[in-house]
Amino acid sequence: MGRDSPQLRHSKSGKAVELKGKTPRIPRIIIDFENWIREIRGIRGVFGFALLGCHFGIRRFWLKTFAHYLFALIILATALPMVSAQTQGSSPGSPAPADTTVAGIIECGEGYTSHELYDMKITLLEVIRGEEAWKRIREASSANKPAESGMEYLLARIKYEYSARGTPGTCIHQLSPKEFTAYSAKGEDYETLSAVSPKPELRKGLKSGEAAEGWLVFAVPKEDKAPLMLYSADDSGGAVEHGGGKWFLLARKP
Repeated sequence: MGRDSPQLRHSKSGKAVELKGKTPRIPRIIIDFENWIREIRGIRGVFGFALLGCHFGIRRFWLKTFAHYLFALIILATALPMVSAQTQGSSPGSPAPADTTVAGIIECGEGYTSHELYDMKITLLEVIRGEEAWKRIREASSANKPAESGMEYLLARIKYEYSARGTPGTCIHQLSPKEFTAYSAKGEDYETLSAVSPKPELRKGLKSGEAAEGWLVFAVPKEDKAPLMLYSADDSGGAVEHGGGKWFLLARKP
């Protein structure tokens, strides 16, 4: 029977009586149950989509993170050798050993004149200390005195190269021993000596394309087996060094 068909009810007399405009009442518990089922299905669907989204989202996040870390490791592995080569000699924590050439840039010029850029290269060729150093220093001049108690002489033979980067390249660099200072590994500078060095002395007015080799004289504590040497361009002649001083390890070659 359709939902809109008239409803009949038997009277006490046995006749059927038509009930107009009325439909049978559905129990409330059934309606509540049906609504509850719909809600459960809806929640399950939402959670299903949510869990699926989380799955793909987390997977995509970890894949993206892994790719970023892998890329960073590749860049780091590629850059480390270049960084090590560039930083050797640039700090007291990474001094250049003997037979290692350290490059730098010097800006030359005074006052309002044009300042030019020059390449310089420094190589520590040889280190001599102790009795052998004192023997050579004593032979260089009878005016030289023995090292003070607890100290000993150290000789360093240096090669210095100088060349202009452009034109006119006419600036002369006044290379001298006062541009070099001995230090301890802790950063304490050792007193500069006035002793006469063996020949040739590292002192020359360098033109572009020229080089010089010569000896430097230092006095260091006997217990300091690994003193350092700092090169810093002498700005009294108009020279300004780019990138800071250059550091060397004053130790014999193994």
